[in-house]
Amino acid sequence: MLFKSVALNPTVTNVLRAGENGKMTDEIRDIGIFAATGILVAVLIIAGVVAGGIRFPSLRLPSMVSDKGTLIIKITDAPVRDLKHLNITIDSFEVHRNDTDEWLSIPIEGDQVSFDLLHLRDKNITKDAAISAVDPGNYTMIRMHIVEGLQFTNATLDNGDYFEVRVPSEKIKIPVHFEIKAEETTTIILDITADSAHIASNPDHNLRPVVKPIVTPPKP
Repeated sequence: MLFKSVALNPTVTNVLRAGENGKMTDEIRDIGIFAATGILVAVLIIAGVVAGGIRFPSLRLPSMVSDKGTLIIKITDAPVRDLKHLNITIDSFEVHRNDTDEWLSIPIEGDQVSFDLLHLRDKNITKDAAISAVDPGNYTMIRMHIVEGLQFTNATLDNGDYFEVRVPSEKIKIPVHFEIKAEETTTIILDITADSAHIASNPDHNLRPVVKPIVTPPKP
């Protein structure tokens, strides 16, 4: 059996296409109406919340801001007579927190720091001894430990004599009041004055330093 293709009348074709286009137009119009209505409802809800003073619980995202402050301890030296060099090595700092009555260790990069006090004096400079994050609070004292031994702590007189300097006590206590605030930096300069006459004349060459702390209050 043979089938013949039947060509639609151009008028009929145009009518069908117009119908399809009209249907798509109606759908697009409906979508637009629904979208506009949704936006209007959202605006009205927000306006009502603001007008009514309703507050939603705030969402707390994980904080990337540290709750600690920063403590910087620097060393400098006042003028000393009769000494050409005074080399000192410190291997620990501790600070006393007043409200909890506890001692907190302040780490030193490389576990110890060495310097010639008289070099600091001659250059009128300070040396960073320790930088650390510390819990906020009020602190009332610093303890530091000076390492004994000729290679660590020694002195050279103007006449060239070279000898080990001994530390009478295990740790040197420095009364000082300072505050640590979160996200701020407190700087303390320890101005160390050595008793050069005692170092030179005493057979044990004991170090009897006078330490004057200079505190820069917390600042961002």
